[in-house]
Amino acid sequence: MQTKEFLNKVCEQIKYTPIRKEISEELENHIEELKDNYVQEGMKEHEAEKEAIMQMGQAEEIGKRLNKIHKPKMNWKLLIITSLLLVFGILLSSIDNMDDLKSNLIYIAISVIPFLIIYFFDYRKLQKHFDIIYCIATFTLLGPIIAGDKTWTTRSVTSTIAIILYIIAFVGFIENMKKDSKIKIEYFNRHINISMIKIVALLAIISLIMLLQYSRSLMWILLFTYYAIVTSKVIQTKQKKYIRKLLNITAISIIIATSICLVNLARSGEIYGVSNKIAIRFNPEIDPEKAWAAMLQRDVMKSAKILGKTDNLDIKTVLLYNAEREIFPLMAILINYGWIISILMIIAVFLFSIKLIIDTTKIRDTYGKLLIIGIASLFIFRSIVCIIVNLNAGLLSIDAGIPFISYGRWDNLVIDILSLAVIFSVYRRKNIIIDYNKKAIRNDYVH
Repeated sequence: MQTKEFLNKVCEQIKYTPIRKEISEELENHIEELKDNYVQEGMKEHEAEKEAIMQMGQAEEIGKRLNKIHKPKMNWKLLIITSLLLVFGILLSSIDNMDDLKSNLIYIAISVIPFLIIYFFDYRKLQKHFDIIYCIATFTLLGPIIAGDKTWTTRSVTSTIAIILYIIAFVGFIENMKKDSKIKIEYFNRHINISMIKIVALLAIISLIMLLQYSRSLMWILLFTYYAIVTSKVIQTKQKKYIRKLLNITAISIIIATSICLVNLARSGEIYGVSNKIAIRFNPEIDPEKAWAAMLQRDVMKSAKILGKTDNLDIKTVLLYNAEREIFPLMAILINYGWIISILMIIAVFLFSIKLIIDTTKIRDTYGKLLIIGIASLFIFRSIVCIIVNLNAGLLSIDAGIPFISYGRWDNLVIDILSLAVIFSVYRRKNIIIDYNKKAIRNDYVH
């Protein structure tokens, strides 16, 4: 049997056609290595080729084993948990307004086709276009500013799209950046070498500043998402000097952020009341007038039934939280469905977060791993912030809805679904590595 015939028989067993070429090349290289060894030992070339192929084993068995290993995987557990979150979102949207429920069901149906397109799309093709994706995200934010469009809906849509694109672009920058790589710039006959790390940091800062023009909440969430991506990359490198750099950058960032907050408080003359404000946020009974939002939340939690709609709350409070159910989903669920449904919703949110974290450990491709970490961090930070705000509105002044649950507009729901499609696309190929770690493929078929 010749090498080509052997490779064809192996590839016939592999159902996922995009991987056939890479596996064929790997097998051919391995056969060539064995063949060269036999030739050096004194064998003739055609005999060495036959012996090398024989050492590889049965072509059909190798093909079936590789097909099983590299077969695309569906993340059924994550799909089930996401469906539960969508059910809670449907319950929330149906409160006092059936039109919202109909609209959201339509948006979910519309999202199915683009979801499938992204799911089957090979996410790895995005890696080399990180610079284009970054520019698209920036121009997406610049568009409404240049056009003078200040409508809330437009700004919300653009900021929601931009934050996802920035995460994908940032992962591309990090993954494509070579160690100690620099870029040369000529300036008045002078050559300046700037490290790529500084350039990436500058681009990250620009993205944060751009997003700040739209949403302070999303800006903070994107900042922490960047930290999660960089931390994961540093841990993957296992180099102490990079870990020290990360810790130093984190410490400096915290010091700068704290200093800015203190300066703002000093200018407003409120710095002397900081300790009192902190006490009020944890104990709103001290000053109910200043902590009225937290007091309302406590009233809701005290009045909520085990199951069913509460009937001993002030009508103004009910109307307030029903109208603001995108920001206060937990309060709205408590008022209209009771503690059991609310607790189940929180459990579903935590299961979703835990499943995303677990999935990152199963991805072999480093680019795909960082993509999941980035998008998962966005989902998790939004959920944590939203739950904290729902439990005590005074603790944080950041608005962030829970993915798939607290949506009042099409952009939140549709973009969350399409972002999740990227995670499913990565997981689908969790055992498939092309042009990134060929040794991993080789280890799967060598006896």
